[in-house]
Amino acid sequence: MYCHIFFEKHKSLIMYTISGVLSTLVNWVTYASCTNILPIVSYHDLILVSNFIAWGVTLAFSYVFYKNWVFESQTNSLHELFWEMISFAGARLLTGLIEIFGVPFLVKLGVNRTIFGIKGFAAKIWVTIVVTVLNYFFSKNFVFKKHA
Repeated sequence: MYCHIFFEKHKSLIMYTISGVLSTLVNWVTYASCTNILPIVSYHDLILVSNFIAWGVTLAFSYVFYKNWVFESQTNSLHELFWEMISFAGARLLTGLIEIFGVPFLVKLGVNRTIFGIKGFAAKIWVTIVVTVLNYFFSKNFVFKKHA
């Protein structure tokens, strides 16, 4: 009984945490795959392109998960759906720029440790933490804000 009450009270945050874990896995698996299969010789270009592809794949995954399970957003028209998607993509574009350019920037600053055989993964972890916090803030307060 207490667990059910706790879940209902904190459902948005719990579902966001689950979404965050799944989105992070999608992002990291895509990033790791790209760094291992893309035929890009330049280390910097490989990191940049891999990050960009991982961001795009995660954007699509996250929108669907957030809309349906985290914030349970109801749109009544295609117009509302369109603006919700644009708002989500806009907020994610901002944090995406942080992610896309933040990882190579940190790598250049020396946060370039290879973890699990993945190049630049230490920087990727730090940027993921910052981006996750910002994404929740923007989604809760701007994109999926419930209007009374």
